[in-house]
Amino acid sequence: MPDNTTNDDAAPEREVKPWWAPDAQGFVIGAVIIYVGVALFYRMTHPAEINDKLLDMMLTILFGTAFVAIINYLVGSSRSSQAKDETQNKVIEKLTSTAPPGPTGPVAPLPGPVVVTAWWSVLTPAEQTAIEAQAADPRVQTFIAAAKLGKATADDLTYLVGKGLLTQARADVVNVT
Repeated sequence: MPDNTTNDDAAPEREVKPWWAPDAQGFVIGAVIIYVGVALFYRMTHPAEINDKLLDMMLTILFGTAFVAIINYLVGSSRSSQAKDETQNKVIEKLTSTAPPGPTGPVAPLPGPVVVTAWWSVLTPAEQTAIEAQAADPRVQTFIAAAKLGKATADDLTYLVGKGLLTQARADVVNVT
């Protein structure tokens, strides 16, 4: 006979049922089968009156439905789902009980945030006003949108210098930041 005990260093001790011990669902299934058998035997051995025909039909439907539900459980997905869940729980228990504490290898540090200085904040208020006054120009609009979010292109700065909105010295200072 196999030993139903576990080692002290293994997972917590689980109660192992003998092969013949049914679960609670097994008792319910057995009770329904016995109840159906007794009722059918009684109805077969005692003559039915005319008024009992409707009751017999309802009992037959009820017993047939109960029997089909029992068979579906025994051979259907509920039983296999239960077995699969038990297996899955055993695997999870093994994985979590033997995992070493903490990280298992070197952990790279997280990179620091990249700070981007928006070009718009580098411009003086007078330069900002002069550029916004020319916002009807699509290239100026593009520069304003890009400069407020981060950096525009060097071509945009060259265009603003060509329009007289920035000096070349100021464009070089903005381009460096």
